[in-house]
Amino acid sequence: MTVNHGVPGSSPGEGAVSQRGQLITDLFLFSISMKYSVYILYSSKLDRFYIGTTDDVPNRLIEHNNLNYKDAFTSRGVPWVLYLSIGGLLSEKAYQIERHIKKMKSKKYIENLKSYPEIIIKLKEQYK
Repeated sequence: MTVNHGVPGSSPGEGAVSQRGQLITDLFLFSISMKYSVYILYSSKLDRFYIGTTDDVPNRLIEHNNLNYKDAFTSRGVPWVLYLSIGGLLSEKAYQIERHIKKMKSKKYIENLKSYPEIIIKLKEQYK
């Protein structure tokens, strides 16, 4: 007996399995594509912030503090601490937000990002 009358997903037949499989695939692809973060580090030694983008914030912080890039700006400010991380971003959106924050050239703006999370929400909406 056919219950679904050929309408995929209307009964636990082939259509439902295909839709469920597609949903799982879509969720998986969505989750792996949203893996970038904009991170902001702070150095008390320099009293300066550093802004970057990565797909692995904890590892990137270790790289900065282990002087993996000896000629880089961050080599002068060790130890760096994670001040703020804006995660769950697509690569292009992360780079756009990073550029936006850098263009602001403002310590106060960075402090406000942490104090007022609604700014981050607006940034995520602005850069799609």
